[in-house]
Amino acid sequence: MMSHNSGPTLIGRETERDLLRRALDGSRTGERRIVFVSGEPGIGKTTLVDALAAEAAAQGVPMARGQCFEHFGPGEPYLPMLDALEDLGRGDGRSNVIDVLLRLAPSWLTQLPGLLDESQHAKLALSLAGTTPVRMLREIAAALDRLSEPDGLLLILEDLHWADLSTVELLSYFASARRGSRVLVVGTFRPTELVLHDHALKRIKQELLARRCAEEIALEFFGPSDVGAFMEQALPGLGERLDLVDVVHRRTEGNPLFVGEVLSDLVAQNLVSGRNGRWRFDGPIEAVGTVIPLGLRELIDKHVSALPAEERRVLEAASVVGAEVTGVAVAAAADEMPAKVEDVLERLAREGRFVASSGLHTWPDASVSGSYRFRHALYQASLYSSIAPARRAECHRRIGEREAAAWGERAREHAAELAVHFERGQDLERAAAFLETAGETALGRHAYVEARDHFERGLGFLETVAASPTRDSIELGLLMGLAVSLRVLDGYAVERVLAAHDRAASLADRVGDVERGFHARYGRCEGITIAGRLDEARPLAEELLAEAERLARPSLEMQARYTLGEICVFAGSLAEGRRHLERSADLYDPEAHVGRWRPDKTRAWRAGRTSVRPSGSSACPTPPSSAARRPSRLLGRVRARSTSAMRSPSRPSFTTCVASSQRFARVSGR
Repeated sequence: MMSHNSGPTLIGRETERDLLRRALDGSRTGERRIVFVSGEPGIGKTTLVDALAAEAAAQGVPMARGQCFEHFGPGEPYLPMLDALEDLGRGDGRSNVIDVLLRLAPSWLTQLPGLLDESQHAKLALSLAGTTPVRMLREIAAALDRLSEPDGLLLILEDLHWADLSTVELLSYFASARRGSRVLVVGTFRPTELVLHDHALKRIKQELLARRCAEEIALEFFGPSDVGAFMEQALPGLGERLDLVDVVHRRTEGNPLFVGEVLSDLVAQNLVSGRNGRWRFDGPIEAVGTVIPLGLRELIDKHVSALPAEERRVLEAASVVGAEVTGVAVAAAADEMPAKVEDVLERLAREGRFVASSGLHTWPDASVSGSYRFRHALYQASLYSSIAPARRAECHRRIGEREAAAWGERAREHAAELAVHFERGQDLERAAAFLETAGETALGRHAYVEARDHFERGLGFLETVAASPTRDSIELGLLMGLAVSLRVLDGYAVERVLAAHDRAASLADRVGDVERGFHARYGRCEGITIAGRLDEARPLAEELLAEAERLARPSLEMQARYTLGEICVFAGSLAEGRRHLERSADLYDPEAHVGRWRPDKTRAWRAGRTSVRPSGSSACPTPPSSAARRPSRLLGRVRARSTSAMRSPSRPSFTTCVASSQRFARVSGR
């Protein structure tokens, strides 16, 4: 391969560069702009975007960059946006970024622990109970708008064909907003990947383009003149051989990456020679057809097979780590000393072959390592596919173990990535455990679809894992998380949610997990209450209350009394319901119960409970005769509104439910 430094910069893209320049200029005047740059592998998407980034930097426009990565399963919600925010937070404006996020997007700041110390992070998380997906979208849109003042903001999101669903929804929300913004969002993707995998971005992109909320720059392959210019810039003199240019264009179909690889191959085969900065083609033109493979992947495979054994082993190990690698991780995969591995990677980077250096990386365990990236995804893919399956699995397992050990308690921040390594390393129990953590992270970001997919995938892994207390505990956590995500997506009372709670309760009893067993049965009680199965729900709620009192756990008693109070209200026993609900409200502690209870419910009851007062032995004053004729309709309204509130527990609909309960109490006299 030719040295990276000798390669061309940007050829044949003046029209596309002008479009991006105009988009940048427009965004700086307050025009909300989102531009998709699409094209097949090797066509030059990153090169074009890099050129825009350089121009933005020259104009003093701040830039943030986020990268999507291929996951063999559901990805981490909002990963490229969080990556971009971390990128901003590492720059000169770190304090401003933290200040803006703290004021306008606190739910996002809690997802960036590297920007806050532990005490600040814990305090902030405590104050954000009840955050919703819509609130997160509103927050990040407002924060980006503020961060773009006064000079604008260039936000680059690469490889969106691997984006998670939450990121795609965020792009749609941002692009559809009507107010002006100084933010220019540029996203790159491969159109073939969208079609093959029926990616959500395909539909969203089409909708945004149809509504003129976004624009697309579709890169085409080089024409003959562009190929000639490319060759002339890389190897001055060759571009003048029009017959050679024609052959190279026909065999490469104008793919820029392929053209560069072909030129490297011609040099390696001694078919071209250079003197005094000029190059010439030394062989018959017919020889070119026998040298150039039929496709880019075949050419890259050819280069891979020609590597010396030591370099190939290191690069294969690097391909298992990912598109961005560190010497320490590659050394773990290759089972070699880090210094030896870094010598190989550094030599390859200097020579411009396969990888490029991207600075130093400090691991959480204080290990310092060189950081590298593959020059193109096709290099990584070719190397990865060349590894024998057994060795590939061993590499994944060693990487997972090394990274988990390095991250320690912070391993949960990289759970989705670690789950992939352990899955591909055939350690399915640990893969399932990290998928449980990845699902919990998704729940914390209100990405319920991704959370559900993580939990379901983890449960699938456990089907082939032998029974053990550890396995049962992991399954219990996956089921509890699955029930939470399904309750939001499908409702509390669907049979699948109830089945998850039942299985979780059984596992909790088996492993002796009292608290999770209580919550599993409590979840079932909520579900059958909403389903109107009050005769079945009340005994279960009474059992839960007795268990909570026996355990002397105020938090559990608070929950049990609340649900029992609900059931009593629905059944018409308002005085008894009022006693349980008041006691539940008295037990509520905002700091102790954040994240484990919905404070909006308790606040709603506290605000309204004084209006329902007993009169003698009756739950409320004698109702007006005109209203007393309508108690059944009001009871139906109470149940309907309560069901709505339980399906959307963070909305103020529960206040309406309490008001309906009070109204029913007044008119029923029961």
